[in-house]
Amino acid sequence: MIKKTILLLLFFTASNLSFAQESSIELPLIGDRLSGAVSQTEEEALGRQFLRDLKRETPILYDPIVQEWTELFVYKIGEQSKVNKKAFELILIEDNSLNAFAAPGGIIGVNAGLFKYSDNEAQFASVISHELAH
Repeated sequence: MIKKTILLLLFFTASNLSFAQESSIELPLIGDRLSGAVSQTEEEALGRQFLRDLKRETPILYDPIVQEWTELFVYKIGEQSKVNKKAFELILIEDNSLNAFAAPGGIIGVNAGLFKYSDNEAQFASVISHELAH
């Protein structure tokens, strides 16, 4: 029984080693943030157009207290990130679904539902951090 176990172990080890050698394929370079096809100016123009369309078609939440708190919170998180662009435009959406989004040009959108369903700042921060990573 021990011989059989050792043989099986050797077989699986050998097959895993050969798989590891075969799986060392070269992946294509997809570039980085600095070598993108869209310039910073073009990205900002896309963002402005997106924002105009969004404001025309989506109910916006206008609450200066919530706006200020959220902006301070986003900038606080942004300072700790490796985000190149440190200027964000924050827009609050009057929608109770749990969602947020990032758009070109440093636009961060936050649905009212994120405030409703976040139990604490850490949960809110995790969503904002995710959006900043875009």
